[in-house]
Amino acid sequence: MKIILPFNHPEKYPITQKFGVKFLYGGKIREHAGVDFGLPKFTDVIAPFDGKVGGTTPERTTGYGRAVYIKYKDSTKGIIIALLAHLETIYVEPGYKVKKGDKIGMSGRTGFWRGVNGYHLHFGISVSGKYVDPLEFLKVKLAEPQTLFNQDDSDLKSWLGKYTVKKDDNLWKIAEHYYKSGGHFMEIYRANEDILKNPNLIYPGQVLRIPVLKNNGI
Repeated sequence: MKIILPFNHPEKYPITQKFGVKFLYGGKIREHAGVDFGLPKFTDVIAPFDGKVGGTTPERTTGYGRAVYIKYKDSTKGIIIALLAHLETIYVEPGYKVKKGDKIGMSGRTGFWRGVNGYHLHFGISVSGKYVDPLEFLKVKLAEPQTLFNQDDSDLKSWLGKYTVKKDDNLWKIAEHYYKSGGHFMEIYRANEDILKNPNLIYPGQVLRIPVLKNNGI
């Protein structure tokens, strides 16, 4: 079975989060079940293989947001499902048959997102009910992976400054103050893992570095 990336010009759009990266969502540590690409808003998203639209979530505002699931039954691997998530617009409906390369929607930032503006595409592949790294199926030249923020202390533009933790503070509240979205609290945690052992445990008097977030899906 041949699978392509769900967008054209892969050399233009960097990976902003790899498969298997751990993150906190809904109060639990989870593993990233796909690969995120920094696609600008309204970039065409295409079917990565021939198949049938197994489902869509046009009204979902949390998690993967607006998403499309494309299903294919492989004679050796079993049921393969592609997840294309955080879309702004969906062109297809459940039951539609699609060919590899057909446009199925446009990229956006619906659902839960990270980074300074959130525009990206989540691309997941499940095989017989288990998510696997989509890149294992691909043989294409990709743009260089990039992080969502720069932790280089020598670059003053990488930091918004420092914050001294006060009583009743938590990372969600601090992220809301600096980024207007509490969902970015893990960025603050990762920038301060030398002093924080748990994103849910911070104490008055601790001095936290506040990173400038980056996202190439502008």
